[in-house]
Amino acid sequence: MPKKVIPKPVYWTDFEDLCKRLWTEIWQYPETKKHGRSGQPQWGVDIYGRPSGGYVGIQCKGKDEYSHQQLSKQEIDEEISKATLFQPALTKFYFATTSNRSTVIDTYIRQWDEKNRLEGKFEIHIFFWEDIADLIEQHSGTYNWYVNHQGFRQQSEATLIFDDGKPEITLRPHFTKRTKRYANVETLRLLDYREMVKQMDISRPVMMPKIIIESFEEYVSFINQDFPENEPKTDSQPVEYFLSNFVHDSKRKNLSVCTIRLKLLNLGDKPLEDFKIYLNFRNVLSCDTVDKRQRFLDLNKYTYNTYFFREQPFKAEYIPTETVLVEGDELFLDKICFRTSHKNTNVVINWKLMARGYQSSGELKIRVNPVIEKFDYVKWVESPKDFCPHTVFVDKYQY
Repeated sequence: MPKKVIPKPVYWTDFEDLCKRLWTEIWQYPETKKHGRSGQPQWGVDIYGRPSGGYVGIQCKGKDEYSHQQLSKQEIDEEISKATLFQPALTKFYFATTSNRSTVIDTYIRQWDEKNRLEGKFEIHIFFWEDIADLIEQHSGTYNWYVNHQGFRQQSEATLIFDDGKPEITLRPHFTKRTKRYANVETLRLLDYREMVKQMDISRPVMMPKIIIESFEEYVSFINQDFPENEPKTDSQPVEYFLSNFVHDSKRKNLSVCTIRLKLLNLGDKPLEDFKIYLNFRNVLSCDTVDKRQRFLDLNKYTYNTYFFREQPFKAEYIPTETVLVEGDELFLDKICFRTSHKNTNVVINWKLMARGYQSSGELKIRVNPVIEKFDYVKWVESPKDFCPHTVFVDKYQY
């Protein structure tokens, strides 16, 4: 079994049990013991043994796997200070931690070790989770007890991640910043508006009707038509369909909409049965399952497995078509789309897995850093000084 599949213990008491069993096997010293009990002074030592004549103490530091906590230098200083009070005096002192390897902490431990050796005191070493996983694989008794569930470890284990295997991603939706500016209409009189109308007619599609403008005032009115300043959007679908002049359905992509896909992994050693997943989106304007149609007139009936609640539009439920997910397997939820504002934001997805005899929950994070494209246009008026520039943020489309 690869080291990365060996899961960390959920509870710190389980981690102490694991360390006691592991170092009992490493040292071949059955008298390895836990030091005291909860609430009693332990002088920095959770587990101790005497494998080679001198006492060796182990300080177990369980850290939260999902927040990626590390040992702090202050913790290290405090535990080493306490360990000097252990009697009889230690010859070696170990830190065993579920946190991942850190070069900063590793260096700090080596510096402490060198200082202690020069002063004739106990050696100091640290074992990160990667080191402990190596040791578990090298010692069959602990491996069978921990990995093959001959001990306390929970047999079911599952997690929800993004389809690229990460619990946190960054998305960059595109918006257009439209700024309306004002200019003096008298400037247009210097141009021949009839020639300008001819040029507009030439550039228009063949099926579009001819532009009919009979006066300068009509020309000004025509070119002063504002770009639509889009009412607040509620539809989060990434593709919008419409019928063209030839009655063939067409589509355009809304680049302001974010799309994600989530993946469920069964990391345990037994199947997940009769399971569902509940999702709750935070910091979004709207969200939905992506429409699977390929065309507006697509009459195929597509199946979906993720459903958003009408009464609670930011909450969804995943209902699998198959009620069993075997160990080591994975499955995908339907693609989900959502909308945010044009500002930087952090979208959070809280999830909860409910299965027969097992529950799990977690949090996924999406950093939304929009790309803003600027577009200025002019409105011709008699007194530009009477108007202030006006800016709106609208969706960016791709046809």
